[in-house]
Amino acid sequence: MLVLAGTFSQARTEQENPSPVNRSMADSLNSLAKIMLHGENDSVRISANASFKNKISDVLGQPDVIEFDSVKNISSLTAPDNSFRILTWTLPSYDGSYTFFGFIQTTDKKTKQHHVIELTDSTLTIDKPESSKLKAGRWYGAVYYKILLNKKEGKNFYTLLGWKGKNQMATQKVVDVLYFPGDVPLFGYPFFKTENVYRNRLIFEYTSQAVMSLHYEDKKKLIVFDHLSSSGKGETNHPLQGPGGSFDALQFKNGKWILLKDIDTRNYREPKEQPKEPQIHEAPVKLIK
Repeated sequence: MLVLAGTFSQARTEQENPSPVNRSMADSLNSLAKIMLHGENDSVRISANASFKNKISDVLGQPDVIEFDSVKNISSLTAPDNSFRILTWTLPSYDGSYTFFGFIQTTDKKTKQHHVIELTDSTLTIDKPESSKLKAGRWYGAVYYKILLNKKEGKNFYTLLGWKGKNQMATQKVVDVLYFPGDVPLFGYPFFKTENVYRNRLIFEYTSQAVMSLHYEDKKKLIVFDHLSSSGKGETNHPLQGPGGSFDALQFKNGKWILLKDIDTRNYREPKEQPKEPQIHEAPVKLIK
């Protein structure tokens, strides 16, 4: 049986300084990442991504805890309780759309063997993403840049903040929930109360010409984000949104995230340093153009 509690903390105790991926492998992964982002056509990019994914999977299956800080175009987050890691990245297409990829790595407490679970982006076939509960093989793909631990009725839930390139017109920010009922990871849980409606995840869509702030304020224990308002219509006459100058927030209370509207931003300043988020968050959009 796969036991999640304490797995990575135990590994880190035995290996205080987790090994970085070796230079040769890092160079290979970075070369592939460059092709994935700048390749001359989609076929070249897809081929590079397949090799990139296989190499990441092989590294995650090794007995040591390996870090990916030197590898570009990938976000690697360790859960606050050290129970698992989640790695995510994106593959941009020439038409301006994005496909997302990822792995969850857990460790068996008894055997100390790593277990690697692949995430499969199924965005195009998920009709109602805000109300769907999803498995690893049917995932609402995103590049995650922050992970929070929340408890409800003695169980652990992990709130994920993510960036999701959609197309040339629109970009999304996603607030999702990951949890483990048994050994199987699931995404989506009715954690979010907005105007008396409970949602399994929150999706904020805005014009790709804008930048939406979505970050965790540690001192106040709030997820703070730009309030989106209409910013006209795009080429397909679809209404677009952008930051409207005010801020909302999510506060975790009584086992759920509750929406707080129009907060006073003088007390909630975005941190200057957000590891991984600034590089991953807007970079794919700029690099594809």
